[in-house]
Amino acid sequence: MKPLIQKGRLAVTEGEIEPHLRRVLDTARDMLARLGSADKITIRDLASASQVSPATLYNRFGDKDSLLTFATLEHFEQNAGLAFVSPQGGSPLERIESGLRLIEQECKLNPALVRSLTELYFRPGTNQHLRPLLYHAIFDSVKKPLDAMRQDNLFQSWISVDALCVEICDRTFSIIHRWVQNDIPISAIGDHLTFGADSLLLGALRQEHQITIEKRIRNILKSENFATRLPPENE
Repeated sequence: MKPLIQKGRLAVTEGEIEPHLRRVLDTARDMLARLGSADKITIRDLASASQVSPATLYNRFGDKDSLLTFATLEHFEQNAGLAFVSPQGGSPLERIESGLRLIEQECKLNPALVRSLTELYFRPGTNQHLRPLLYHAIFDSVKKPLDAMRQDNLFQSWISVDALCVEICDRTFSIIHRWVQNDIPISAIGDHLTFGADSLLLGALRQEHQITIEKRIRNILKSENFATRLPPENE
């Protein structure tokens, strides 16, 4: 039985997960949604609720943080992640916006899952394999429409798709973290995510392809949600 996480990536596909581990992952997501924090969950709690031994969880996932990360990332890849890569989602630019808007929906519908992932990513002392695992979940999804845009010759010749993808991912994680820290209200997070990516794409696209991004940015800047910010407590 191989570990489910190897070298900072998910090492199995959905169809390769055994039924008893599928039960563990479903239980982990339910407990996160109900309790609201990974700190309130233990391996023994998960093992008992899933009717497996703690040793099985340690052998397959390594530790609690890895297990919860796997459970929440799998949920992401089955939902928001698909929007970035599905050809039915429209043009590559439309797929990027759709994916970011679905991340917004995840923040609204499953806030405990998103908060747990974000807290794990930014928490000092997080296991060294978890941070790249979290990062690659976003990176691998965003890079597919960017690669399609490169193939369609939409970018300026000097643009590195990998570097652009890194910047979009960094900005996405930063915006979600600001929401977790209550610096951005939930009503504004979608506009902030889209604006963060679009402002980078605007500088990367050839001039003749910038009009769509310019329209999106103008619409966001006119949005009341985008202008809404929570003031610091000392104001």
